[in-house]
Amino acid sequence: MDEQDTAEVIQQALPPPTTVHERHCFVVMPFGRDASEQKWFKGWYEVVIKPAVLEAGYEPKLAAAEEQPGAINDEIRAHLALDPMIVVDLGGAEPEDDANPNVMYELGIRHALGLPLVMMAWKGQRLSFDVSNQRIIMEDRDLVDLEANKKRLITFIHAAQNGHY
Repeated sequence: MDEQDTAEVIQQALPPPTTVHERHCFVVMPFGRDASEQKWFKGWYEVVIKPAVLEAGYEPKLAAAEEQPGAINDEIRAHLALDPMIVVDLGGAEPEDDANPNVMYELGIRHALGLPLVMMAWKGQRLSFDVSNQRIIMEDRDLVDLEANKKRLITFIHAAQNGHY
């Protein structure tokens, strides 16, 4: 059984997506280790990721930003299994930061399910072997690079939605 066959078996075992998740794009990214990093990641999400996801025709969902009761781990797993698209940001607060372990865990779940995803990282970031051969948006993240990141993210989302992931 090859990788595609395995993914098809897994997808058949999952419940069909409900209309609740129909246009969701789950965003997997670090939250930040301190107040400064949390502010940086929130800004990155608000200025780059969220507008790009909206422009690509999806409703962005960030688990840390949901204001409702419930177990966050259950919500994360539901989004990973049911959302038609996810964006995974492997970047840390600085280009030399390793990918966040929680982000890698969630990426692994999505990979195992064989469902569409788009990955982002800092330009020049050292990535683990398991993802280093993937097509990843790798750009600088300075103020002058924000628009380029948004445009590439929109392009990658459209490509993934068309089966190129």
